[in-house]
Amino acid sequence: MRRTDPQSPIILDRTTDELEECLLFCIVVAGKTAATQQRLLKNFLTSFPSQSTSPFDLIREMDAAGKLSQQLMYSKLGQYTRLTSCFRDLVASNLDLRTCTIDDLEAIHGIGPKTARFFLTCTRSDVRFAVIDTHNLRFLREVIGEETPITTPQSKREYQRLEAKYLQIVNKLGVNAAEFDLVIWKSYSQGEQRFFEDFIKEAGVDSMFIKKNNNGILKFGFVQS
Repeated sequence: MRRTDPQSPIILDRTTDELEECLLFCIVVAGKTAATQQRLLKNFLTSFPSQSTSPFDLIREMDAAGKLSQQLMYSKLGQYTRLTSCFRDLVASNLDLRTCTIDDLEAIHGIGPKTARFFLTCTRSDVRFAVIDTHNLRFLREVIGEETPITTPQSKREYQRLEAKYLQIVNKLGVNAAEFDLVIWKSYSQGEQRFFEDFIKEAGVDSMFIKKNNNGILKFGFVQS
């Protein structure tokens, strides 16, 4: 099984088992370090004796044995109460991960707008959503000049407002929303402007940005038109 690589999470031909693993990764990574959570998730999915290759079936077996919470704590994934409820609700929902919608995903306890959008943008080519995390908020604030909160808004209306603004910029650039999001995440999480600079040059949109002498990681401003 191809496990989700935090540095390259977009895979459009995942198997059912791989879709299940990807969604679990999207859930456990919220507010955490991606590489660490991937390693801990792998430990969680391999620490319980089972013949099943399905991560969801494995969780069902853990829960049936009364060991779901115990295995989560053993794996050190954190947020044990949230993850226990979320995993239990998720595997009981019988969602079709190839066709489920944002609303379907958000109906699961513990899955919010950011997590739902992260999963869909990593697994489907026909969606245009924005994963409004601290990195994209910082991009909107520092490069675009948009007023944003520091952390992902809990208000659905505010999330949708920021998502619309982000996608407006993506549309003007004519780039893939998921790929642009990944570049911003890499730039800020690794403190390296080169990821962003290389991307806009390769996309032929570097003329839409001006370099600025500021203290941010991305020393650019967007040329509004």
